[in-house]
Order: sequence, then structure tokens, then C-alpha cells
Amino acid sequence: MVQTPDKMLNRETAWQKAVVREAVIRPLAFEKKLSAAERFAACRELGLKATRFYQLLGQFRRKPVTSSLLDETPGPKKGRRLLLSEQEDAVGCAIQEIYCRRERPTITAVHDHVRFICRQRNISAPSWKAVKVRIDRSGQRKLAKAREGASVARQQYVPVVDEYSVGHALEVVQIDHTLVDLFVVDAVNRQPLQRSWLTLAIDVASRMVAGFYLSLEHPSSTSVALAIRHMVLPKASWLVERNVVGDWPVHGLPTAIHLDNAREFRGKALAWGAAEHGINLIHRPVARPMPCLLLYGDTGMGKTKIIRKFLRDHQPIFDRGTGVTSMPVVAMQMPAEPVERDVYGELLNALSAPGPSGDATYRLKTTCRTLMRRMGVRMLIIDEIHAMLTGTYRQQRVFLNVIRFLANDLKVPLICAGTDLARQALLTDPQLAERFEAFHLKRWSNTPQLAQLLASLGSILPLRKPSQLGTAALRRKVLDMTDGVTVRIFRLIETVAVEAVRNGKEAITLESFDGDNLILPLVAMARRTEGRLQRRATQ
Repeated sequence: MVQTPDKMLNRETAWQKAVVREAVIRPLAFEKKLSAAERFAACRELGLKATRFYQLLGQFRRKPVTSSLLDETPGPKKGRRLLLSEQEDAVGCAIQEIYCRRERPTITAVHDHVRFICRQRNISAPSWKAVKVRIDRSGQRKLAKAREGASVARQQYVPVVDEYSVGHALEVVQIDHTLVDLFVVDAVNRQPLQRSWLTLAIDVASRMVAGFYLSLEHPSSTSVALAIRHMVLPKASWLVERNVVGDWPVHGLPTAIHLDNAREFRGKALAWGAAEHGINLIHRPVARPMPCLLLYGDTGMGKTKIIRKFLRDHQPIFDRGTGVTSMPVVAMQMPAEPVERDVYGELLNALSAPGPSGDATYRLKTTCRTLMRRMGVRMLIIDEIHAMLTGTYRQQRVFLNVIRFLANDLKVPLICAGTDLARQALLTDPQLAERFEAFHLKRWSNTPQLAQLLASLGSILPLRKPSQLGTAALRRKVLDMTDGVTVRIFRLIETVAVEAVRNGKEAITLESFDGDNLILPLVAMARRTEGRLQRRATQ
């Protein structure tokens, strides 16, 4: 097969040659009968044999345009695929399963997987070059979405249709916060305290800092108000008080202030103050950050059980073709102290790749990031996160910065679990807490849900007679002895069922909970004793 010529891709000399042929062939093309003298003269003028002349003449009669007289390019048509449909399907499967992973495997690894699939299907494997060609033809946006997620793909490939431009100074001022890359130390013993927060007001037109506020306090409506005050007032007296020589020629009320959607920018005080002075507040469109979840509740409510069930449903996958293990969900235990080095060490243990104890913190961090990318981690779970409160204030800040860095760097959601102290721990960093949705595992109460739970437990107990777990009196008894804590309810029902088998009753009744030999958790036993003493005192 030959490739149809394209006049836009041919060189100038080839096109000029076709123009010369057209001038000779067009007058002869539509004659009914061509004489020998005309044929001989045309062949002589064009330097062609009779066979080639009649071939060009036929092409021109079928399509009377100059481009039909171009010399045909030998070889297959550009873009034509020579692989069988089964081979194309094998290459497509390998690209989707191997090349689209977050760990960025090589083309050789993809080709090895193609060969593995072809051996299973009993077909011949395509060459390495054929696989590379199909990888190059795959859409880069689709590849980025599969590897890094939809948000990264949008950021890289969705075009910015317009720029943020204004006409004059103080037309639009942007305000935001950042942590200063310096630690403030104590004036007496020189011990580090924390990094300070800087609130900046930047004029969009001139790119000048119109005002700022520096503080050790977290961003709030107060810091925003003080930054706006500094922006509006003249700076001459402020510079003199600090012995700064120079001029800061910016002050006055802005036409509009551009803000993000943080809590301190959504307060009524800021909205009313801006409206009082005719300032328009422009909030940035709400972004789509990675969803994060805080699962908190009392000890024994089943948080760890939920995490283990989720891990069983999303187990690591080992690919025999490539020898690569993918781990979509990684769950780590909060270390005893919120030390950065220990956090990375626990994370490596969760990845089944414990590092040497003598490695530096930076090396442990680099190893964690590399492994999590190569293993295609899509979710990070941290259990017992309330343990971070055992550390110093500085250790807590470092730990929160570590998990924030991992979430931003790897583009993965965070799931944190712990007691009610976990909620308090995250609230120490308002910006990080904004990303979390909180789900409270409340204690059981005398509701239909508790009746359903007890009925489910009764249906799986190996007792020969039906139990009375569905009665209201028994539910109240269970709640009184367990305070509605999940683990205590399960232990209590298990203990009573074992005793029912031992004494031969083979059923759970209300009297089954009156025995003094019931083994209960220490907290439940203490509260039960307190209840008995209170009842005796009132008698």
C-alpha cells in the first residue's frame, strides 16, 4: 500500500514537478482517443515511459487536480496500526495497569508486562518500540489524572483564560497569611518558642506591600483588622518610631480586598467594617481540596476496628509481572512522642520497609516520599492522633506541619482517629483543621439502633435457646453496666453467653446480668460499684 500524497508536506521541487506534469497532461486528459504522436510527445517532454504516463493520466482523470500528479510516497500510511486487535488490547491493559501508576514505571517495565499478558493469551508480543509509540500517543492529561489525581491534572492542563489585572493602585488589595521561616527565641534562656505569623496586604497593581501585621498568635479577624489598619494609615510616623530611613508611599482605603475562604475572612466584623467604608470584599472561588476526615470518640467505641476493616477491604496488591507492590491505603500508629523522626519511622514500618535507626531525618523523609509514590498510596490513616498532646508545643507544631506536608506533597487525603482530645489537637492549627470533616462516634443510647445491635449479637451466639436481648428492660440493663461503650457491650454479652453455657441455661435473660462473677472492664466495674454505694446510701 502507498501513502496518499499531501501537497502541504511535499517539498517545493516535488510540487513544481507536479505543476509541469499538469500543464502537459490536462490538455490530453479528456480527449476520447489519444494518438501515438501525442503520447510520444508528452512522454518525451515529461521524461516518462508510456506505462508511467498512462498511470498519471488515469490518476488525473479520476481526480483532475495538480496534487494527483505528485509522486506517491512509498510505505504505509502515517498513523496506520499494524498490530492485531488482541495485541492492541494487551498494550492498552499494560499502560492502564502499569504506566498510569503513581510510582512512574519505565517503558521497559510496561513492555515486560505486555509480554506477560501476551504469554497468558498465547499471542505474539509486540516490540518495545511499538509499546513506546502507543505510550507517546496516550493523552498526558489522562496520564496525570491517573497518576496524581484530578486536581493536579486540572492545575497542569486546564488553561488560565485570563490574568488578574487592575487599572490603578489600591483598586484591589490581596490579603493572606504565612508562617515566617524564622523561630522566635526566649529573650532570657534563648530557647525556641515558635515561628511567627505574617499577615500581608499586597497591592495588585504595583505589587507593593501596602501593610502587614506580625504576631505569634494564629491568624484571626484581629490580625486581619490590624493589617488593614496598617495599610490604610500613613507610614511616616511608623517609620520614624522604628528609626527607618526612607519613604513608604502607600496608604488609603482600597476599592476592593481580595481574600480566600479562611474563617477569619468570613467574619461579620470584617464584612460590616468593609461595608462601613465602602470596601468591596472579593472571596476566591471555593477550591476542591483533598477530603480529610477526623474520626473521634470515647475509648472503646470501635475506631480501630473500623480502620482495620477498611484495611482488609483495601489490601496491598503484588504484581507478579512487574514485581511491584501497590498499597492504596497506609495506616500508621501515632508514635509515643510527636517527634518528626519517629513519625517517619512509624510510616516506614507501615510501608513494610523499616529504615535503619541511625538514618537522618531528611533521609527518612525522602525515603517515605519515594516509597509512597512508587507504591501508589492514595490515603494515609493515622490512629491514636491524640497522642501528639504528650509532646511539647514545638513538637506538636512540627508534627502537624509534617502531616500537612505529606498530604500536600503526595496529594492524598488524611484520615485521623482518636479520642475527643484528637479534635482538640487538630484545633491547635486552624488552617489544618479547616480541611477536616469531623465524625463523632457517640455512645449507644436506648434507641432502635441499640435494639438492632443486640438482636444481631443474639443471632450469632451459639446458644440453644432464644435470648431476651430485644426487651427494653434488658437494653436498659446493658446500658447501665456498659455506659453505651461498644467494646464493653460486646465483652458483656460475650461474658454472659459463656456463663449461660456453663450453667446450662443456654439463653440470656435479665437475671443473667445479676451475677457477681461477671468479668467487666475496670472502668465499668468501678462505676458499677459507685452506683451500688449510692443506692445503699439513699436507702
